[in-house]
Amino acid sequence: MSEMKQEKRPVNKSTVVKIVIWSVVFCLLGSILLAGITGGVENLNILGLPGIHINFGGFTYEDADEYSVGEATIKDTVTDLEINWVAGSIKVIPSDTDEIRVTEEYNGGDDDLRLRWRVKNGKLTVQFRKSTVFGTSNSVSKDLTVAIPAAMLESMGDVEITTVSGDVKFTGNADELTLDAVEGGLTVEGDIGELEVHAVDGNLTFTGGIRTANMDCVDATVTMYLDMASELSFDQVDGDVNLYLSEEITGFSAELDAMGGEISVEGFDVSSVSNKNTRWGDGSLRIEMDGVGAKLFIGKLTEN
Repeated sequence: MSEMKQEKRPVNKSTVVKIVIWSVVFCLLGSILLAGITGGVENLNILGLPGIHINFGGFTYEDADEYSVGEATIKDTVTDLEINWVAGSIKVIPSDTDEIRVTEEYNGGDDDLRLRWRVKNGKLTVQFRKSTVFGTSNSVSKDLTVAIPAAMLESMGDVEITTVSGDVKFTGNADELTLDAVEGGLTVEGDIGELEVHAVDGNLTFTGGIRTANMDCVDATVTMYLDMASELSFDQVDGDVNLYLSEEITGFSAELDAMGGEISVEGFDVSSVSNKNTRWGDGSLRIEMDGVGAKLFIGKLTEN
């Protein structure tokens, strides 16, 4: 009886380790962020494992007495922005006035649940509610809008937005933009120097130019319409990446290290495409993607 030999493809151990680590990390981060930022979360079970619980409550931040209460019209010039939100959409948009407007859709009568804001050293910080170290049974979803004068928003420095549940839209430029979200869609329009994204269960759409990007996503599809870019790095678990490149980008080199993933290219005369790598033009845009169950698509950006 003849023996049948089947060639086995070697398993990249580093990829498997990354998958396990990132899966655990994202579950932990999502659970901890949800518990730590949302009031009234108690005895949270992590990963569904018996005996592993975290008792969190409240919504705390430093120097709470320096913050003003409620909506505001701000005449200060700001260069940096930080938003810490729990539930509800967030919009950072250009204003046609010379003042910053911070508004929320909240009709309740509890002042503890109204937003807090502060401008210090050129940084505007917006908090979801009053700082409290104890859990609260009150649950509220509020939509936040931060309208910043267009000229000011075109030259922002650091922008950080953290949210648990709700869509986020940022329209403007920034040297550094950091987005952390557990649940909700992310939309960015503008020119960004460095983009960092940590997202669980929320798709990202980016339109504009970017120098570098680092994105760690679980169950989130990333779609980018790029006028220019230099370096993109993705760690994806159950989420595809779709890149549409303008004619200003003169080449790309892409490497994929993802179980069950593949690379596909449309509209570019590449010499070869494999499930591992591809290259076109001068290879100036470097693209790296790790993960599991993630596919990378690269196509041409059209005017439509």
